[in-house]
Amino acid sequence: MNAELYNLIKNTYLYQDRAYCPYSKFNVGASILINDDKDGKKPIYISGCNVENASYGGAICAERTAFTKAVSEGYTSGFIKIGVVGGENSDAFVSPCGICRQFMREFVDPKKFQVVMCRSRTEKEKAKDSFEYIENFTEGSDYIIKTLEELLPLSFGPEDL
Repeated sequence: MNAELYNLIKNTYLYQDRAYCPYSKFNVGASILINDDKDGKKPIYISGCNVENASYGGAICAERTAFTKAVSEGYTSGFIKIGVVGGENSDAFVSPCGICRQFMREFVDPKKFQVVMCRSRTEKEKAKDSFEYIENFTEGSDYIIKTLEELLPLSFGPEDL
C-alpha cells in the first residue's frame, strides 16, 4: 500500500470517530486526497464526518462535509480520490449516497476520481494506539475502489449546462 492510500484510509477512520450521530448511531468518516498544484504537488488531505440534526433534514453527510471544507479552503480542483467508512463492526463497504455522488460530481472528472470504500474497524483495531494494521489491508477484503462514473453512470455535470 502506498503512503497516499494509507494516509487517506487513516484519516477516514480518524474522522469517523468525530461523527455526531446521536439519532442514527451510524458514524461516517470521509477524507479527500487533493493534488495541490499551488504547493509543488504536495498531497493534501481534507476530511469530514457526518453531522446529524434533530430536524433530520439539517444533517450533512461526511463526504459533503469534506468537500465543503475543501471548497471553503480554496480548493475547487485537484481532487484525486475520497475515502469513506461507515458503521461499526461490519465487513460491509459503505458507498456515498446519491446526493453525495452528485455533489462530488460538481468538482471532479467522474472517469478519473476514485471512491475508496473501507470496511469498518474491529473493536480490537479501535483499541490500538496506532494505525499500522492498515498497512496489511488488501483491496477487495478491506477496501474497494470504484470511479465516480461507476457509482454515478450517465451523470449530469457543469459541462451539461
